Order: sequence, then structure tokens, then C-alpha cells
Amino acid sequence: MDAVYEGKSGSKLRWEFHQAAEPKIVPPFLAFTAARKGGLEYIIYYACTELRFDDDCDLWVAIGSDDFSMVWVNDQLIWASGKQQKKWRVDEGFRKVHFQRGVNRIFYRVENGHGQTEFSLAVAMP
Repeated sequence: MDAVYEGKSGSKLRWEFHQAAEPKIVPPFLAFTAARKGGLEYIIYYACTELRFDDDCDLWVAIGSDDFSMVWVNDQLIWASGKQQKKWRVDEGFRKVHFQRGVNRIFYRVENGHGQTEFSLAVAMP
């Protein structure tokens, strides 16, 4: 996750750590700030995290995004929202997800049409 990517208008993009105090994630992050200086309206965000479990388990997750989003758990697509522009809601979608014993990687893609974006993923623990 140390790679640097070229974004729109030549901006340099890289992964950056973010610890959220609440389920809703609201940029700006460094990449967002750099991209907005170019007057861009359409921005794609990626988020990645890992969850560890002592045993296999099936848990409910709640997903929300402004605007379009897709979520993968261990490379399996578990969510794709409607493509319309919309406001963030913590309860936009629910999925029962199988988590494996050990490390489970979550990958989140958010496409924002204009203005501010928000996204969330909450896991209901047993």
C-alpha cells in the first residue's frame, strides 16, 4: 500500500491511514483536497481494512454511501448500490456476510458525483 498513482489533472494519489471515530467516513483526505483544486466533480475513493475473527462466523453488515459504492469481502462482491446520485444513509443496505477464521480483507469503492461524499460499513458483532 506504499504505491503512488497518477490521478486526474496529474495529482499524485496514495493510500493514507484514517482512523474513524464514527461509522460515517467523510473526506477530505489529501487526495480529495488535491483533486478538488482542479475543479473536478467526479471522484472515486477506495478504502481497505482487515477484520480478524477467532472462528468462522456469519454477521450482518450495514452499508451506506453518497453516491455509488461497491464492497468486497475476501475478493467476493457483497454489495453494489444503485448508480443514482443520493445522500448517505447508514441503513442503505444490509448483507449477511460469511467471515472466515483469521484475517478478512474488506475493499470499498465509492464514486462521488459532485460535492461532498460520505460512506460507511458497520459490522454487527455477536
